[in-house]
Amino acid sequence: MLAAPLLFAALACAAPADPSPADARPADADQWPRFRGPDGAGVAAGTFPDTFTTDDLAWNAPLLGTGVSSPTVWGDAAFVTSADGPRRWLIRLKVDTGAIVWTREVTLNPDGPPAEPSLHAKNDPASSTPAADAERVFALFSDGERIVLSAFTHAGEPVWRRDLGPFSGQHGHGTSPVRVDVPAEDAPGANAVRELLVLSNDQDDDGGVLALDAATGETVWTAARDSREVAYATPVVLRRPGKPLALLTASGAAGIVALDAATGAELWRTGEFPARVVASPVIAGGKAWAQCGAGGAGKLLIGADLDTGEVEVERTRSLPYVPTPVAANGLLFLWGDRGVVTALDAETGEAVWAERVGGNYSGSPVVIGEKLICVTEDGVVTVLAADDEYRLLGKTELGAASSATPAVSRDRVFFRLEDRLVCLPLGPAPGD
Repeated sequence: MLAAPLLFAALACAAPADPSPADARPADADQWPRFRGPDGAGVAAGTFPDTFTTDDLAWNAPLLGTGVSSPTVWGDAAFVTSADGPRRWLIRLKVDTGAIVWTREVTLNPDGPPAEPSLHAKNDPASSTPAADAERVFALFSDGERIVLSAFTHAGEPVWRRDLGPFSGQHGHGTSPVRVDVPAEDAPGANAVRELLVLSNDQDDDGGVLALDAATGETVWTAARDSREVAYATPVVLRRPGKPLALLTASGAAGIVALDAATGAELWRTGEFPARVVASPVIAGGKAWAQCGAGGAGKLLIGADLDTGEVEVERTRSLPYVPTPVAANGLLFLWGDRGVVTALDAETGEAVWAERVGGNYSGSPVVIGEKLICVTEDGVVTVLAADDEYRLLGKTELGAASSATPAVSRDRVFFRLEDRLVCLPLGPAPGD
């Protein structure tokens, strides 16, 4: 979804002081378990074609309703949310054929229809990307009064449901939940973990981050903070050998905030942004990057030290508002809402190149192999070289509107269009 997911498309126990180097790679690295894939990095292996036709698609699957959420993929299952008026659905499809395995309707208000949400023109009731692990899938929906988070098995059986209380925000909801494993000191075994489901929940009123037990839905920790307006950033995971697992979150009132993933304790914060935060944070060049904006344009991008939160880089020109940047090959790629793409040196923040590719964008770019891919709101897949020289490699029309970020799993890429999900086969990564 918005980089948040889209603009709208999109809180345990103490960790040991010295995690092993194996913690530097997520256990779900071969899946696409959340918004922007493993740890929220938006990077995948494979060979993406410069151009293709709709005849090259493996399948094209119509969905009930519409949505701006992105798909999530685990094993042979693709999960996506959708909505039509007061109805909300979580849908499972087969990744090889696109056949719908099951559809589950999620009830927001057990006593009657959900409240009519107030939505931005680019938002949709199905704006939150599901999260998944090996056993469960988690779907988040909101209306004008409440936020509801539901867990299902991969077979579609309900596991738990949490009403997380009221929601206040003129543009509607848009952030997505994420699954993380943290060390569990109170459990037997040297490698015991506690499974958490984490959600940023910054509203026009109270804000903060919430961690739930992924198996039961019970609250594990909360990290409250002031809120100035709804923020749409989805947390990203910071893994570094010898340091506790951390979550990077962002909001207008707090800036970038680093939290201990096991306890919710605040490690550092940069301080507030001057405008609304929609895009999610990015880790690149030894820094945490995040941006804010208004009126369809970015206003400020900062790069902060990962240990202290000290802001080391500030940039105010040629910035996206909604699309989340992506990093590869020592570069940070900023894909602007109105089609200007800028490559920055990820360590210094200096511009390497900037070019206008055209189109309007609400979804975020991803990197597949050595290529940078983003989809216009009109459903045009734009492909650039992900390196220090600007090269437009190709454009392909999918034939329907899209505000979602692509998902990638093994040898397939999935594009969420307004009312359907389509799948394109990928070539193997070089050397495979």
